[in-house]
Amino acid sequence: MSLRSGRSDEEFEDSVLGFTASQPADTHAQLQNSRYGAKKRRRGDFLLYGALATALLAIGAAFFFNGNLTSPKTSVSVRDVKHKIVSAAEAELTFEVTAPGDMTVACAIEALSPSNAPVGYYVTVIQPSGTPARVATQRIRTNAEATTITARLCWEQQDVS
Repeated sequence: MSLRSGRSDEEFEDSVLGFTASQPADTHAQLQNSRYGAKKRRRGDFLLYGALATALLAIGAAFFFNGNLTSPKTSVSVRDVKHKIVSAAEAELTFEVTAPGDMTVACAIEALSPSNAPVGYYVTVIQPSGTPARVATQRIRTNAEATTITARLCWEQQDVS
């Protein structure tokens, strides 16, 4: 029993909030919507947002599965065949590059020390040969004795003219 009006606490709270126990639940929701500005959701909004989400998902899936929608990527791969440490200041690598036969390819060759620190680096250009697989041998100078040498990466060489 509340000391303020002789009514129970629940009746007092209901009167402060602006509704009585005799009002149906829909009226309570309508009162809250009118008081706090909640909008009634329309079916058209859900359809619009659903269509937009579906379109974005389809575009994302196309990029994911195709990789790039505008231009196909040509693949260039490299595989080390053998290496030889010629001296404390020189190393030699034989490697195989697989790329389209009409493509000029550049490859980064890297010599490493026992602690895997680079001690030599060289970028070599391999001219088109008409066949996809090309074998090349490259000697590079090192600033310390190398324990291994590898072809780190190959890419298509763009014409600079």
